[in-house]
Amino acid sequence: MRHLALLFALLVLPACESGLEEPASLTDKQVGTTLNEAVSEAEQANDWPAAAEYYHSLFERSPNDEKIALRYAKALRYSGYGPEAAGVLMPFADKHADNVGLRIELGKCLIAATQPAKAVEILKKAQLQAPKNWEILSALGIAYDYQDMHSEAQESYLKALDLTPENPVVLNNLALSQAKSGALPIAIATLERAAKQPRARMQIRQNLAVLMAFKGDAQAAERLARQDLPADMAGRNASMFRLFSAPSN
Repeated sequence: MRHLALLFALLVLPACESGLEEPASLTDKQVGTTLNEAVSEAEQANDWPAAAEYYHSLFERSPNDEKIALRYAKALRYSGYGPEAAGVLMPFADKHADNVGLRIELGKCLIAATQPAKAVEILKKAQLQAPKNWEILSALGIAYDYQDMHSEAQESYLKALDLTPENPVVLNNLALSQAKSGALPIAIATLERAAKQPRARMQIRQNLAVLMAFKGDAQAAERLARQDLPADMAGRNASMFRLFSAPSN
């Protein structure tokens, strides 16, 4: 049997390493300004490892600033450092219990740190504070999916869609949950809805390509891959799609 867990693997493009020297002639205020400018540029370039480095420096200067802590944790999570991200935010959870955004990010970091049950606990608290926040419901769905609680996950995604109809992020998560629970045709239809949305990200189309390959349509999968990926990468993915589409022995 082919493993649909492959759907949750991320294709990560390497980012350039980046550092920031602090000349002795700069004042502390100037250094802070320079760091903020550097982290803004890194975020705009989606260079999250570099952004995490800069936020680390800012966090060392202001270790009690929950806003910097939140952004630092997010950069770490985007860079693949889930446990470290959760470790940054955990000390702030009780001290800033009224900060819903911090609790949402902590929940996401705990999911990335493979602590989905703990994430559900944190996100449920956030939901009490902001019951109409679709992002909380979507994150809860992911936490449930990580625990193979697909019915609960899909219920959470559907509630999120009631608040933000046709949101491509939520539709994507719902489709992957449907695929993991064995409803591949329904998952494809859901992901096709997501891919049609103006705000659909490249990853959504690539997830749809993988689902089409599992369905047995390698040609459709390859067409989707070539919409966004460089020719050499699309070619490598095409070989993988043909393997997925091959009949099982």
